[in-house]
Parts: sequence; structure tokens; C-alpha cells
Amino acid sequence: MDGERDVIDAAEDLEPQQVVDYLKRHPGFLRHHPDLLLELDVPHQTSGATSLIEEQVKVLRQRNASTGRQLEELLRNARENEAISQRLHGLALNLLSAATATDVLGLAYAALQDGFRAERCAVRIYQSAPDSESGCGEFVGRAGATCEAIEACMNSGRPAYLDEHSQAAALMFDGRVEGMRSGVLVPVTGATLRGVLSLMSADAARFSPNAGTLFLSQLGDLLAHSLLRVLR
Repeated sequence: MDGERDVIDAAEDLEPQQVVDYLKRHPGFLRHHPDLLLELDVPHQTSGATSLIEEQVKVLRQRNASTGRQLEELLRNARENEAISQRLHGLALNLLSAATATDVLGLAYAALQDGFRAERCAVRIYQSAPDSESGCGEFVGRAGATCEAIEACMNSGRPAYLDEHSQAAALMFDGRVEGMRSGVLVPVTGATLRGVLSLMSADAARFSPNAGTLFLSQLGDLLAHSLLRVLR
């Protein structure tokens, strides 16, 4: 009896964390001692008690639901990325037939508004327009109005996000940005070309760092190469 009492006393002296640590080291313990499950009560949101198995099933269901939501989000993002890729491909094919900068910009504007869900889009090219493009207002000359954000975007070669209150948005859209909740600057640069494309949307989540910049960078490169081709 004394030996049994010693075992009981030793067990009662265990700290809860010691029990937790032991079960973590021996995850099959309850499988080898199934009768113990009948004696365990696990707190539950409903009245009374529930078996550990029921609680485990509940946890697994919650995890499966979370995994399912993550999978749905991944699939949704994949479908959206595929759609954007197809739109970029279609724009690239159309730009191959453009003969002037005016044509290039007109095709780009149409594609951006129709397929990329941008309520506002504008391009500024910081060089003088050639004689054949004298009516193209996107060419603002080397002394065209700019700001720190626009200069940083062109110098870094990376897209930058903005909002309706930024100086860059006011410059790009002549102050007509009321109701626009998110936006982005995209460099349109290469060789002798220095310019920037800006897109804005009423959707606060449309252009944000969480959305990534790969397709935006590809869009800027596509526009820059198309303009360089027709301006030779």
C-alpha cells in the first residue's frame, strides 16, 4: 500500500505543464489507454461535458474549415492572376499594330479601364513630343511638373502606391481624384524614355501592397517598349 500511495502522491505533485509535455512527447498515449477517455471531461461551450474525441473532432473541423477558406482564396487569386495575364497578352498583341505613341496610349487606356478595373489612368512622359505627336498631351517635356514620389518611382524602376491625398495623384490627374481610394505609380522607363503611369480606383483594396507588383511592373515595361518602338 505504501508503494501505491507513493505513486499517487508523486502524480498529484505533477505540474499541469509536466502532464502537457509528457502527452506531447507521447502522442499515442490515449490510443493505448482508451479507457482513460471515458474519465476525462473537456470544457465545452455547451452545458455539461464532452469527450476528448468530440473535442478533437471539433478542433479538426475548425482547422479543415480554415484550410478550406485558405484554399478558396488561393484559387481565387490564381484565377485572377490568370485573367490579368491573359489581358496583358491581349494588350501586347494589340500594341504590336500601333504605329504612333497616340495609338499606343489609346490602346493602353482602353485596356486599363475595361480590363484592369482602373477608374482613372494617366501617363506622363518627361520629354518633348516629336513633331508627329505634337497633339499628344502625355508628353510634358523635361521640365514638366513632377514631385518626389514620381521621381522616386522612375529612378527606382519599381511601382509605388498612393492615395487621393498624395501630391503625385494631384499632379497625374490634375486634382480630379475625388472618390478614388487607392492608386499606384508605375515606371514607364527605358533607354531615353522617362515616364510614369498612374492608376486609381474607388476600391480601397484594388491597388495595395498586398496585391503584389509583378503584373504592374510587366505593364510598365510593355508600355515603355511599345513607346520606344514607335518613337525611334
